[in-house]
Amino acid sequence: MITSGSVQPVLPLYDKEMECLYCNKTFITKKVRSKFIIIKKRDSDFCNHYESVNPYSYEVFVCSHCNFAFTEKFQPIKNTRKGIIKEQYIDNAAFTNLNGERSLEQAIKAFKLALLCAALAGESSYVLAGLCLKLAWLYRYDSNNEETRFLKNALDNYIKTYEQGDIAALNKASLLYIIGELENRLGGYERARRWFSILLNDKALDPKIVKIAKNRWQEIRYERTQE
Repeated sequence: MITSGSVQPVLPLYDKEMECLYCNKTFITKKVRSKFIIIKKRDSDFCNHYESVNPYSYEVFVCSHCNFAFTEKFQPIKNTRKGIIKEQYIDNAAFTNLNGERSLEQAIKAFKLALLCAALAGESSYVLAGLCLKLAWLYRYDSNNEETRFLKNALDNYIKTYEQGDIAALNKASLLYIIGELENRLGGYERARRWFSILLNDKALDPKIVKIAKNRWQEIRYERTQE
C-alpha cells in the first residue's frame, strides 16, 4: 500500500550554488523563483515595485568564504586587481552572512559591498551605475533621503559611460533615456531636455525605447506646466 505524504509548499526562495569571482570557492546563496516575481507597478526610471518578494534583494552574491560581493554583470577579476582587492577589502572585511533571506537593510548592505568590490575590481562605469541605481531604488522603498545621493552617483556613471563609448549601440537608446530621466528626477529639466532630444532625433535607435521616451518627455513637459 502506497501512502502519500504531505505536499511541501513551494517557497519563493531557492538555493543556488555560486563560484566566487575572487577566491573561486563555491557557496550557497538565495534566489527568487520566477513564479513569485510579480510586478505591481513600474516607475519611470524602470524601478519595479513587487507584490511580495523583491528579486533586487538577491541580485548581489556575497561569498561566505572571503566576503567578496558581486553580481552576474561583473567580469572575471584581472590578476593585477586581486592584490588591490585583498589589501583594501578582503584583509579588512568583517564577515557578514548575507546568504539567507534578506531584509531591506541587508539587501542595501549587500549592494554597498558590491559597489565597493566593483570599484576595487575596476568594473566599468556602466556596472557601477547599475549598482548605484538599484541602491537608490532600495532606498526609495523605504522613503529614505539616501535615494537622491545614489541617483546622482548613478547619473554620473551613466554619463561617463556615454562619454567613453562603453555601451553597445543596441543599448544606446536605453542609456540616453535613463540619463535624461535621472536628470529630470534630480531637478535638471534643461539637461534632461538635451538628452531626450538626442534620443528622439536619432532615427537609428530602438523604436520601442524612442516611443517610451517620447511619451515620457510629454509627461515631463506637462508636469512642468503644473508647477
